[in-house]
Amino acid sequence: MMPEFRNKIEIAASPSQIWSILIDFEKWPQWSDSFSALQRLDDGPVGLGSRIRIKQPRLFPRNWTITEWNPDNSFSWISKGGGVTSFANHWIETDRDVCTFHQSMNISGFLGRPTAILLKATICRYMDMEAAGLKDRSERRDQLPVPE
Repeated sequence: MMPEFRNKIEIAASPSQIWSILIDFEKWPQWSDSFSALQRLDDGPVGLGSRIRIKQPRLFPRNWTITEWNPDNSFSWISKGGGVTSFANHWIETDRDVCTFHQSMNISGFLGRPTAILLKATICRYMDMEAAGLKDRSERRDQLPVPE
């Protein structure tokens, strides 16, 4: 069984509001200190097959490719290299007036298990920081006055 990490957080914002922030990849470092930089590696609209390079503090940079894309709802991406394959999901669930943002990450490959054990605390902390930052940004933005 490959190591899996999960978290979720309730966000008082619309799914489209959360999604618009979530898919603006290059701005992630503005709302989460778990990211140093994200860079699109291709042109055109973001979607299935898009590639993003992610730099995070204390971790090696990784290139991620979007493998599933469901606008306003979810995306998944994969990163392979150095004997490790990481697969991550991000999705939004709506129940009445509450949205819940979910994340999961599976790590596999020849060095997957030792990497997951070594980085477990960092991965969990970074996922928590990402979720909290998305919540803060989404809720602040959702409360901005609407231009007349």
